[in-house]
Amino acid sequence: MAEYKKRVKEVLIIFVMILIFSFFTGCGEINNEPVGVIPSTVMSVNPMIETDEHGLVWVVEPILEYERILYCVYHQSYNAYGPGVYGILNTKTGLITDDKDNFGHPCGGHGGTSFTFLFDEEKELFIRWITGDHEEELNIYSYDDFPSNQLNAFRKVNSEKIQELEYAPFGGKEYDFSQAYAGNKYALAFGVKYITDFIYDRAPWGYSGGQERGYAITLILDGKFGIFHKEGEPATPFIFDDIIIIDKDTAFVKYNGKYGILDYNK
Repeated sequence: MAEYKKRVKEVLIIFVMILIFSFFTGCGEINNEPVGVIPSTVMSVNPMIETDEHGLVWVVEPILEYERILYCVYHQSYNAYGPGVYGILNTKTGLITDDKDNFGHPCGGHGGTSFTFLFDEEKELFIRWITGDHEEELNIYSYDDFPSNQLNAFRKVNSEKIQELEYAPFGGKEYDFSQAYAGNKYALAFGVKYITDFIYDRAPWGYSGGQERGYAITLILDGKFGIFHKEGEPATPFIFDDIIIIDKDTAFVKYNGKYGILDYNK
């Protein structure tokens, strides 16, 4: 009997040792991931959120309740407006900030020089209409002379019907295009090579910050905004109510009535 009890005790000791060994070797993995590594099912190394059927990637989800966002070319600031809302925006968070050193000064959205591009199909002329605060200017190019490395949106025009007004504010030149337009749609062209048909409702060449600096181009189709990369490739679907390009990757966009910050390069 004593020998039997001794053998049982040895078996129990061996069993306990096996349990202890299994515990310490098994805890080295959690969901097949090494100790000290967050399981892949909950790891989030990128705060961006991919959402909805369009596959949009948001830096800041569209939850910002601003009525408008305007860019000021003079102060290089993005300004929010709405009922009880006014101030410069942090372009990383979309929130109103007092940090004027990094995000400019609050302003009413001053513009600078704006460019509109026109195409006289009959005479094969490209026209750049420059408008500023006090004066307007027309530059007319042939096929050979027009810059070939730029992406622009063109509207058809009859150049002979462009009228220079006799009176212009501040003594500068001013032009009337009301009788000159040969169509109300825009097409996208890289230099003189068209990459779309004349299907777009409007090319908003206002002061949109990043667009003005050549990062991307926004167009409007069926009343909705979309983005094209500067190389001419579409970057987003046409589903937005407003777009203000920030830089080569991000833009303020109004989606379902609210603003967010979209990464249009993802």
